[in-house]
Amino acid sequence: MNKADALNKMGYYNEARELLEQMNTEKQLESDTYACYLFHTIYMSLYNEATIPQQKHAYREKMAYYTKQALQHAQPDTYSYISNYSLQLQYQGKTDEAINLLEKAYQNDKYENDKARLEYSLACLYLEKNDTVKGRHYLILSSITDLKNAKKVYMSLQSLAMLLYYQGDIERAYIYISRALEDISFGKARYRFEDLTNYLPIISAGNRQRVTEERKTSLTLICILSAVTLLLIIACFIIYKKNKRLNEAKTTLKEQCDQLRIASEHLQQMNQQIIEKDHIKEEYIGMLFNLCSEYIQKQQTLYKQLNRIATSGHLSDLSKFISEQQGKSEDLKTFIHQFDTIFLTIFPDFVKNFNALLRPEEQIKVKEGELLTPELRIYALLRLGINDNSKIASFLHYSLQTVYNYRMKMRNKTISDKKDLAVQILSIKS
Repeated sequence: MNKADALNKMGYYNEARELLEQMNTEKQLESDTYACYLFHTIYMSLYNEATIPQQKHAYREKMAYYTKQALQHAQPDTYSYISNYSLQLQYQGKTDEAINLLEKAYQNDKYENDKARLEYSLACLYLEKNDTVKGRHYLILSSITDLKNAKKVYMSLQSLAMLLYYQGDIERAYIYISRALEDISFGKARYRFEDLTNYLPIISAGNRQRVTEERKTSLTLICILSAVTLLLIIACFIIYKKNKRLNEAKTTLKEQCDQLRIASEHLQQMNQQIIEKDHIKEEYIGMLFNLCSEYIQKQQTLYKQLNRIATSGHLSDLSKFISEQQGKSEDLKTFIHQFDTIFLTIFPDFVKNFNALLRPEEQIKVKEGELLTPELRIYALLRLGINDNSKIASFLHYSLQTVYNYRMKMRNKTISDKKDLAVQILSIKS
């Protein structure tokens, strides 16, 4: 029996069967559970190797027979009894009853030491029912239990590897079968190599295919990434150019805005000046009309008086009257007074603002009863925009030299640059 067991593990299944059949089989089966186990194991190996349906059926019948024989030797409530009984139910096609039997045993702490074998048996039963979810679940549990128990010869992990391979999880399948191969090599279980060598070419080919596909995928991703990077570089360059143009446009727009602002300020100043000039014109046009009206009335009165004297024929009285009229200066005083009045109406703070441009000790004080001094009157005309000395002299009935002297005198009294006085006068607001 030991020789037959060794031959079976070496893959010589028929030789192992022939060797066992040389002994008194019936007597041995009645007295030895080990013999039942060997016969069952050898016929299971033959069943897995067979390709002809008739042979597989015959071997399965033998497996059922030896399981029944082993069950007669097993004590109830032992793992051997439960294991053989579940096999018998399986051979009879009662897979659900076999699963219920093993799951009850799996929940019983009494069979803790046989936990891995129970998990593997449950996995095989579920896979026979094509329930791959639960089959994979129990294969995973069985593999974990084997690894925890430091077993080096097991079936669970490599069965799990094959299941994962057929489910498309090639990477994990390759890792698990490689680990199983390492453990079998470490455990010196040479009889297990033959099983693994049947699996490795399939899984290795699948792994190579996976690596090839991953390489293709990586190359595709690299190409896509390179294209995206190139597009990003182009996009960044375009954005940079557009931003540069935008910045240039912003700079140009800012310059234009500054120019518009300056132009607007100039326009406001011009509008203010126009408003002031319009106001000045209104005031002085009114003064002109009043003066003209007064002079017309005076002329009419004068003509009447002259006519009366001329009608009377007293030429001496006419000469005397004309001489008296030439000696009077009331008209000029009236004109100057009206000019001062209207100017201070337009520029009420002119005297104060003009003195602010002079040194404190040089400031002008207007005498009581007067509105403007001759100096202030000259600069009042400058403020009104009359800058020609000859026109100023004619307007005020001064000599040209007098006007020049007054202007020079005032320039020498200013706080700032002498040349800026006429310009500063223009900044005085109404």
